[in-house]
Amino acid sequence: MTLNSLGVDLEDRRTRPIGTDLGRITELTRHEAAGLGHRYVGTEHLLLALLHEEVSEALGVGLRQTRDRVIKILHGGAL
Repeated sequence: MTLNSLGVDLEDRRTRPIGTDLGRITELTRHEAAGLGHRYVGTEHLLLALLHEEVSEALGVGLRQTRDRVIKILHGGAL
């Protein structure tokens, strides 16, 4: 899954700085992993954690939509 597949225009977004608090993102990443019943932290969890923050608003991507797609992919679904 890519941001382009979620309808994000990366060229438009490159000019917008996105500030996040690394500690909060780390905690949210762990929370997402635990919420999915995973004993590891992967990029899918990081993606979902970032969507909790201003990143989701800046990119125009919804947390629920992305979480549903991540779960589908983790269960062998197509991108």
